Amino acid sequence: MWSRVAVGLTLGLVLQGGHTADGLQHHEARIEMITRHYAYAGERRIHYRRAGSGPPLVLLHASPGSSFGLESLITALAGDHTVVAIDTPGYGESDALTIDRPTIGDYAQALVATLDALNLPLVDLYGTHTGAKITLEFAVEHPERVRRAIIDGIGLYTEEERSSRLANYTPSLEPRWDGSHLATTWAMRREMFIFAPWYDRSGAARRVADLPTPDRLHDMAVDFLRTGPGYWRGYHAAFLYDSAPPLERLRVPSLLVATPGDSLLAHLARVNKVPASVSIEVVEELAVRMLAFLDGDALADAPPAPSVARVAGSVRRDYVTTSVGQLLVRKVGPEAGRPLVLLHASPTSSLSLEPLLLRMGTDRPAFTLDNPGNGDSAGLPGTPAITDLAQVVVEAIAGLGLDDYDLYGTHTGASIAMEVAIADAERVRHLILDGVTMFSAEQTEDYLAHYAQPMEVRADGTQLLWAWNFLRDGALWWPWFKRTAENTRAGIGAPSAGDLQRELVEFLKGGRTYHLNYQAAFAYPTRERLPLLTVPTCLCAGPSNLLADGLEEAGALAPHAIVMTTPGSDSPDAAARTADLYRRFLADRPLDAD
Repeated sequence: MWSRVAVGLTLGLVLQGGHTADGLQHHEARIEMITRHYAYAGERRIHYRRAGSGPPLVLLHASPGSSFGLESLITALAGDHTVVAIDTPGYGESDALTIDRPTIGDYAQALVATLDALNLPLVDLYGTHTGAKITLEFAVEHPERVRRAIIDGIGLYTEEERSSRLANYTPSLEPRWDGSHLATTWAMRREMFIFAPWYDRSGAARRVADLPTPDRLHDMAVDFLRTGPGYWRGYHAAFLYDSAPPLERLRVPSLLVATPGDSLLAHLARVNKVPASVSIEVVEELAVRMLAFLDGDALADAPPAPSVARVAGSVRRDYVTTSVGQLLVRKVGPEAGRPLVLLHASPTSSLSLEPLLLRMGTDRPAFTLDNPGNGDSAGLPGTPAITDLAQVVVEAIAGLGLDDYDLYGTHTGASIAMEVAIADAERVRHLILDGVTMFSAEQTEDYLAHYAQPMEVRADGTQLLWAWNFLRDGALWWPWFKRTAENTRAGIGAPSAGDLQRELVEFLKGGRTYHLNYQAAFAYPTRERLPLLTVPTCLCAGPSNLLADGLEEAGALAPHAIVMTTPGSDSPDAAARTADLYRRFLADRPLDAD
């Protein structure tokens, strides 16, 4: 029943079942693209990536990243399987568990609900590092749900190692007003490729490995920042989990592996005994070995990805497919009522509109999109104009199945909304433009030259601090690049570190393309396009809206427009009164005289 593991592990590439390296490349050439999805286990949001077709193969990632870090493996495996790579609770875009100090057992139990939500009763299961321990625990406790398991890079720590990691591995990354936590974030992610553990910078801990390119490190750092200060929870669960007893209880046919460059490679030699159904190997080509191991009695093909239903009182996330890729959607509201679509300002995402979305979605379906190239939405190739962005938004709205709808946009979103209303006039019933660009030729030239410079990824990671100060200064001066007494936004304080951190993460998701939407908005010929609007239009701005000065001129150009100053959204009461004005306009009801 039991097999004892030799200390000297065999290093080699295992090829079985006709899966060769050339064959793997052939699979890569014909697979479907990776798509992103959401599902919900009750109120808990689950984000995952999916590709391919065939039997389900579920992948669980390492800390502190997300399923993003598994994209190359997804690509390699999707020729033979429906690959579903899940963001662990609290990582990537998945909600955290409602437990302050979750255990690996808690994560494994959450996986039960996750697979139920995905309609996957039986799967092949792979996990690496933290994901490897979740895979092990799940396979031991729920063997009826796992056909075969692949456990990649599992830690078996001594008490000294465990105590050291618990004390040193996860320093606080609470946002600090000066952005200094970003330097720590970058340094940690970088050092993980240089030392193991990363905080031990001795020669004995030195890794011999390629350092990722600055662009790849940047993507990893952004993935890390998505998780936020609670990143330590998965690490601590993994450090506290003793892998040896469950390994002895493992009955699911399993492959226990590590690759030569894995920081946990040496831990394979610490495995004492496992059942005969478990093979232990060091493999050069992980995907090839996985495909060979998973050959044989096949699972039933995975069902389609489940749809995400809209509910009242709670924002649900989803994706809609367009010709340029997927756009992220936030949605809320009942079935009845004319839908309202909201488009956000640059340079962040539709997260900025969630409060308004919830207020407006109490009596109607309401949707907000991440603009193309912002947040988690795909960008357009080249240098898009507002008309190009609007065309993709029209596609997305059609993909949502909306026959007719009302439309709201603010700043860049207002320019896009205006163009959508022109292009899709038969379906747009009302238009709210909250701050429109009415710049002079001199301002336009100045803003195009200075306002939105491309983000330059640097080897030292200082683009993170640059982005932090770009956003912070945008709240303190107008325009932000003229930091003078004349351009001071007097009486406006700095955003809190927590608010700025949330804004930063949304900015960095589309950081490489953020400037393109700004440039499109600055170059948009608002004065020429306003007279083409044929739908009832509300031109408005709150007291702190930076584009309020152009309202009267815009109102004179739009043929079916009313102009009003709203209470804004600087307080809950003001936000509620502003939403009520919008609701009255959309219902063709009289507005208050003031």
